[in-house]
Amino acid sequence: ALIRQFSLVLSVILVLYLILVRPLVQQGVKTLENEIRQTIASLEKYIPEDEAGLLPTEKVLKSLEKSVAQETKNYAKLKEFIDPKREYLPEDTTEPGLFFIEQLHITTKSLKRQASTLKIEIPASFGFSKNMPENVEDVELLLKELDLVDRLTTLLLEQKVKEISLVKPLNMIERRDEKTEKLFYRELPMQLSFLCSSSGLVNVLYQIKNFSPVLVVKDIIIKKVGARSLQVEMVLSRLIVT
Repeated sequence: ALIRQFSLVLSVILVLYLILVRPLVQQGVKTLENEIRQTIASLEKYIPEDEAGLLPTEKVLKSLEKSVAQETKNYAKLKEFIDPKREYLPEDTTEPGLFFIEQLHITTKSLKRQASTLKIEIPASFGFSKNMPENVEDVELLLKELDLVDRLTTLLLEQKVKEISLVKPLNMIERRDEKTEKLFYRELPMQLSFLCSSSGLVNVLYQIKNFSPVLVVKDIIIKKVGARSLQVEMVLSRLIVT
């Protein structure tokens, strides 16, 4: 009797499977197969039939690698041209702010000595704040500004301008990407005011053109003073590449 009942239960389960479950499973399999076919069809659009297809070949990849390497070298050369690497702060410096004050004193004294020899009047000071930062990066930027003050003043003295009334660093400008805020480069602007002849101005501009690091003339105002003199107001910027 038990065997008959068990056989009957199996028969009922088999009938239910054939009538209800199996069609659902088959329908699910068909749906899955259709999705797989659609996915394959979509992917086949991006698979090339030959080497001239959409995907890059090994030859193209090697060519691209060479191009990237060359562009990297070109960028390094351009960066060195615009912003040459120079040592401004010695590695063993323990007090960066004090080091800057010492360099400012040495530079000012040297420029005054040059100006006295040539009998050309220069500013008594160069507009640096008395409150010196101790942060290494900030001090390095100040040293770059001081270097620029020194070299521009020397340039004007060498061109024998009649008078230098102003050589002053202006507030640093940062250029950032609008979306990522990534820093691209900094500008160290410098304001000059000097008296010279027309030929002297031509010589000054020629020297600025060949200056290293590269200087960008942001603004220039020229006024005639007397019969043979020009009063020149100029704003220059040195670029600091990050």
